Amino acid sequence: MQSFEYVITREAAKDINEAFLFYNEQKDNLGDEFLVEIEISLNQIVLNPRLYQKEYKKIRRTVLSKFPFKILYYIELEMVYIFAVFHTSRNPKIWKKRL
Repeated sequence: MQSFEYVITREAAKDINEAFLFYNEQKDNLGDEFLVEIEISLNQIVLNPRLYQKEYKKIRRTVLSKFPFKILYYIELEMVYIFAVFHTSRNPKIWKKRL
């Protein structure tokens, strides 16, 4: 099976950074644990990006196991585009504006 490459958009990178800072304020190294979860999920996505459920039209998602966040992405050719890392309690209209 072929592995895909991925690109993280500026907005998604900002999402990750904001969550990282928030979690580090809550507890030492909790932000680092969040980043590890992100990395694990990204590695799983690129191995088989079509495995994960469609959230909206061509948008797919995976949910982190230890944090209430989902990674939203779409596939074009051999590339996975990560366009949001989104807290599950937020209004989905916010990330839909990024499309």
